[in-house]
Amino acid sequence: VTTFALPDLTNHIAVGASASTPLGQAIGQDTFVLTADEIPTPAVTSDVVSSIDGAAIGIGDLDAGHGVAITLSLSGPVTVAGGVPTLSLNDHGIAVYDAVHSTATSLVFNYTVATGENASALAVTGVNLNGATIADVLHNADLSAAPATFSGLQINTIGPQLQSFTATDASPTSASVVHYDLTFSEPVTG
Repeated sequence: VTTFALPDLTNHIAVGASASTPLGQAIGQDTFVLTADEIPTPAVTSDVVSSIDGAAIGIGDLDAGHGVAITLSLSGPVTVAGGVPTLSLNDHGIAVYDAVHSTATSLVFNYTVATGENASALAVTGVNLNGATIADVLHNADLSAAPATFSGLQINTIGPQLQSFTATDASPTSASVVHYDLTFSEPVTG
């Protein structure tokens, strides 16, 4: 349901009514034609990470191979035609429109994290139409609110990095076993 303001009908009397007709009484019929400018343009009302590998969560630390679905909610129904739109992401990734899981008011875009894509907080930075139109019967949708940051969702495809390498034996000799402490940028096993 789209809500919008009707034109000012002050001093407008319905067909068959007079100044003495009681308020609320049904009298005749009248029509008012709205112009295209009076009908609101569908617009993005929110973007959410709707799932990560099928789980409905929007937080985490994802590495290569994880799938993310981003849903753009719109204020009114639209049709996508003529191409496959994508979303540009701040980690240099691209989320591709998913017609199968989208509805007229919720457009779903899928993204798979690839090696070399990293961001402390995943963000949509733009919409690429790629020849597509996203529109209702009168207007192209207003996609200016599509850029958004998902502060709880980190993309991290960099493996553990060695931060320090320290010998732990006080006086090693050429005949002794030498022990070292290795410190990494994130937990490791082995």
